[in-house]
Amino acid sequence: MTLGSRDELDAQLTRVEKYGYKRDYFPLTWNGHNVILLVNDSYETDDKRIHLHLTLYCAGCFEEHGIRGTIEPASSEHLQIIKLIPLGYFYLNDCQ
Repeated sequence: MTLGSRDELDAQLTRVEKYGYKRDYFPLTWNGHNVILLVNDSYETDDKRIHLHLTLYCAGCFEEHGIRGTIEPASSEHLQIIKLIPLGYFYLNDCQ
C-alpha cells in the first residue's frame, strides 16, 4: 500500500477545499466555543452534484454538529449558505 505523493495530497486537498471548509479557518473561537474541523469531505460527483460531509466539534462543551448529503447547488452562494448550517449551533448557543 502506498500513501501517495505530495502532488496527489495537494490535489486531494484542493478538491476538498473547493467545496468544503478551508483548513486554515480552523480551529476558531466563536461565541465561547473552540471549534475544530473533524470531517471535511466534499467533492463533485459524476452527475455534477456536490457531496458534502462536514462535521464541526467544540473542544470546550464537546458538542458536535455537521451536515451530510448530496445536493444540486443552484449557485456558489447556495453552497456557501449550506456550509453555514453546522456553524449555526455554535453561533446561537454559548459554550457550556
